[in-house]
Amino acid sequence: MAKERMSLGYVQATLATLLVGSGITTASLLKNASPFLTQGMRYLIGAILLIPLVLREEKVEAKLTKVDYLHLLLVAGLGVVAFSTLGIVALRHIDPPGLAIIIGAAPIAIGIFGPIIDKRRPTLRPVIGAVVVLIGTVIVEGNSTASLFGYLLALIVMACDASFSIFSVGVVKKIGPYRLSLITISFGAIVLLGYEAITSNLNFASLSNKEYLIIAYQGIFSTFGAFALWYQGMSKVKIESIGLFPGLIPVGALITTFFVGLSPKRGIVDVIGVAISVAGIATGLTIGKRGKAADTVAHEGFTP
Repeated sequence: MAKERMSLGYVQATLATLLVGSGITTASLLKNASPFLTQGMRYLIGAILLIPLVLREEKVEAKLTKVDYLHLLLVAGLGVVAFSTLGIVALRHIDPPGLAIIIGAAPIAIGIFGPIIDKRRPTLRPVIGAVVVLIGTVIVEGNSTASLFGYLLALIVMACDASFSIFSVGVVKKIGPYRLSLITISFGAIVLLGYEAITSNLNFASLSNKEYLIIAYQGIFSTFGAFALWYQGMSKVKIESIGLFPGLIPVGALITTFFVGLSPKRGIVDVIGVAISVAGIATGLTIGKRGKAADTVAHEGFTP
């Protein structure tokens, strides 16, 4: 039963990160629009779609501590608001492959700091796997063009992406994946649309029909779908293990570029890079010499 839960968690994490990757590519098509308006609308759509799932989710009795509330604020502020808005701003100074490469380093940070937040000692295997994943990411994305400022912004975006998982690990156990998703997404929608209302009076007419379609895609798939799947997976798998899967974000970004015509396919080079990334994830998840799996039954019993 525990193995089935973990396997399902891995599948959910894979799908979530591929959807996030597609969101990075589609976000590059919104770089001329206000990031506060477009991302606020994206989160509003995701929040509305999450409400029925929250109403059906089993209630968890655990009470949140002051530290839990602080972690919620960090997840919503850094992992949602800052990640989405700074990601679009960064795309004005760095190309999508370059941003995806930097974000591909997030599993290393998650592998180190995630267990610490979960009050455990970090282990070496997931970190080694994360480094291998990053090598595959660099191969997949290839060369990138960016200014120094672009790379600095990308590093901040990567830190925000890592914080999304690192500070969620304790809270998702207490309130469930759908409630956590709804709280963080709603916070993002309120902050971003509120700021846009104050500064630009919510100028919806400034968006084109194409931009509305992209926002709808991001709201349904890269927000509602990705958040729900990611936190579902996190409720079943240890943070340092599920933290490897953001290494697949560049794969999702790459696949999406073929559909929107942003970059040509590079054939065997991309296949090699993807294979290395997958090998890195496998390395971080494999069973150690003593036969103890990277994930244990400790997560069994969480509300799915």
